[in-house]
Amino acid sequence: MNFQTLTGNLGKDPSVKQTPSGKYVAELSVATQDGYGEKKETNWHNVVAWGKLAEKCVGLKKGSRVNVSGKSVTQSWVGKDSKKQYKQVCMASDLNVVARHEDAVVHEDTSDHLLDLPF
Repeated sequence: MNFQTLTGNLGKDPSVKQTPSGKYVAELSVATQDGYGEKKETNWHNVVAWGKLAEKCVGLKKGSRVNVSGKSVTQSWVGKDSKKQYKQVCMASDLNVVARHEDAVVHEDTSDHLLDLPF
Protein backbone atom coordinates (compact mmCIF):
# COMPACT_ATOMS: atom_id res chain seq x y z
CA MET A 1 0.00 0.00 0.00
CA ASN A 2 1.36 3.41 -0.99
CA PHE A 3 -0.05 5.90 1.53
CA GLN A 4 1.50 8.42 3.89
CA THR A 5 0.25 10.88 6.48
CA LEU A 6 2.36 13.88 7.49
CA THR A 7 1.77 16.38 10.28
CA GLY A 8 4.20 19.26 10.30
CA ASN A 9 4.88 22.92 9.66
CA LEU A 10 5.21 24.71 6.34
CA GLY A 11 8.82 25.70 5.72
CA LYS A 12 7.79 28.51 3.37
CA ASP A 13 4.63 30.05 1.96
CA PRO A 14 2.92 27.60 -0.43
CA SER A 15 3.20 28.23 -4.15
CA VAL A 16 -0.37 28.23 -5.50
CA LYS A 17 -0.84 28.58 -9.26
CA GLN A 18 -3.59 28.13 -11.78
CA THR A 19 -3.03 26.03 -14.91
CA PRO A 20 -4.14 27.36 -18.34
CA SER A 21 -7.22 25.12 -18.03
CA GLY A 22 -8.16 26.84 -14.74
CA LYS A 23 -7.21 24.05 -12.34
CA TYR A 24 -5.34 25.04 -9.17
CA VAL A 25 -2.07 23.38 -8.12
CA ALA A 26 -0.13 24.02 -4.91
CA GLU A 27 3.40 23.04 -3.93
CA LEU A 28 4.23 22.88 -0.24
CA SER A 29 7.35 22.16 1.77
CA VAL A 30 6.41 20.42 5.04
CA ALA A 31 8.84 19.88 7.93
CA THR A 32 8.22 16.97 10.29
CA GLN A 33 10.22 16.14 13.40
CA ASP A 34 11.17 12.80 14.90
CA GLY A 35 12.90 12.04 18.17
CA TYR A 36 13.32 14.29 21.17
CA GLY A 37 15.92 16.45 22.88
CA GLU A 38 19.35 16.34 21.24
CA LYS A 39 18.21 13.44 19.06
CA LYS A 40 15.43 15.48 17.42
CA GLU A 41 15.73 15.44 13.65
CA THR A 42 13.83 17.40 11.01
CA ASN A 43 12.75 15.84 7.71
CA TRP A 44 11.51 17.86 4.74
CA HIS A 45 8.69 16.64 2.48
CA ASN A 46 7.57 17.98 -0.90
CA VAL A 47 3.78 17.99 -1.21
CA VAL A 48 1.64 18.67 -4.30
CA ALA A 49 -2.08 19.38 -4.05
CA TRP A 50 -4.54 19.80 -6.93
CA GLY A 51 -8.00 21.33 -7.32
CA LYS A 52 -9.98 22.08 -4.15
CA LEU A 53 -7.08 20.95 -1.94
CA ALA A 54 -4.80 23.47 -3.66
CA GLU A 55 -7.39 26.20 -3.13
CA LYS A 56 -7.32 25.41 0.63
CA CYS A 57 -3.63 26.42 0.58
CA VAL A 58 -4.38 30.02 -0.39
CA GLY A 59 -3.64 32.14 2.67
CA LEU A 60 -1.43 29.57 4.39
CA LYS A 61 1.92 30.96 5.52
CA LYS A 62 5.33 29.71 6.57
CA GLY A 63 4.92 28.05 9.97
CA SER A 64 1.30 26.97 9.42
CA ARG A 65 0.72 23.50 10.86
CA VAL A 66 -0.87 21.06 8.41
CA ASN A 67 -1.92 17.43 8.26
CA VAL A 68 -1.50 15.90 4.78
CA SER A 69 -2.40 12.44 3.52
CA GLY A 70 -1.61 11.04 0.10
CA LYS A 71 0.51 8.72 -1.96
CA SER A 72 4.24 8.90 -2.52
CA VAL A 73 5.21 9.57 -6.16
CA THR A 74 8.58 9.98 -7.86
CA GLN A 75 8.65 12.84 -10.36
CA SER A 76 11.37 12.95 -13.01
CA TRP A 77 12.56 15.47 -15.59
CA VAL A 78 15.65 16.27 -17.65
CA GLY A 79 17.67 19.10 -16.10
CA LYS A 80 19.60 21.90 -17.79
CA ASP A 81 22.69 19.70 -17.72
CA SER A 82 20.79 17.05 -19.78
CA LYS A 83 20.81 14.64 -16.82
CA LYS A 84 17.65 13.02 -15.52
CA GLN A 85 16.54 14.51 -12.19
CA TYR A 86 14.25 12.92 -9.59
CA LYS A 87 12.13 14.25 -6.74
CA GLN A 88 9.96 12.36 -4.26
CA VAL A 89 6.62 14.06 -3.56
CA CYS A 90 3.45 13.36 -1.62
CA MET A 91 0.43 13.76 -3.92
CA ALA A 92 -2.13 15.01 -1.43
CA SER A 93 -5.54 13.37 -1.26
CA ASP A 94 -6.46 15.18 1.99
CA LEU A 95 -5.10 18.37 3.58
CA ASN A 96 -6.17 20.08 6.79
CA VAL A 97 -4.86 23.01 8.79
CA VAL A 98 -4.09 21.97 12.37
CA ALA A 99 -4.53 24.48 15.20
CA ARG A 100 -1.38 24.80 17.29
CA HIS A 101 -1.70 24.52 21.05
CA GLU A 102 -0.10 27.95 21.54
CA ASP A 103 -2.61 29.48 19.09
CA ALA A 104 -5.58 28.37 21.18
CA VAL A 105 -7.29 31.16 23.06
CA VAL A 106 -8.60 30.40 26.52
CA HIS A 107 -11.42 32.63 27.75
CA GLU A 108 -11.67 32.87 31.49
CA ASP A 109 -15.22 33.14 32.80
CA THR A 110 -15.15 35.88 35.41
CA SER A 111 -18.91 36.05 35.98
CA ASP A 112 -20.44 35.06 39.29
CA HIS A 113 -23.49 33.31 37.79
CA LEU A 114 -22.20 29.89 38.88
CA LEU A 115 -22.49 30.98 42.53
CA ASP A 116 -26.27 31.30 42.16
CA LEU A 117 -26.88 27.59 41.46
CA PRO A 118 -29.71 26.14 43.63
CA PHE A 119 -27.80 23.01 44.73
